Amino acid sequence: MEPTTQFRLLTYPDYETLEQQSDIRYEFDAGQVYAMAGGTFNHNELVVNTMLALRDQRKI
Repeated sequence: MEPTTQFRLLTYPDYETLEQQSDIRYEFDAGQVYAMAGGTFNHNELVVNTMLALRDQRKI
C-alpha cells in the first residue's frame, strides 16, 4: 500500500495571513500554496530590461 499525504486547501484569506507572517513568499493556486524562489538583483534587472525592450519594439 502506498503512503498517502493529506493536506487541506487554503482559503485566500488563509494565504494572505501566511504571506504576512512569513519571510518566504508563496504562490497561491486554487487553494494550494507553493514556496517561490527568491529573486536576485540580476534576475530583476534582466526582467526589467526585457520588458523595456519589448515595449520599445511595440512603439515602432
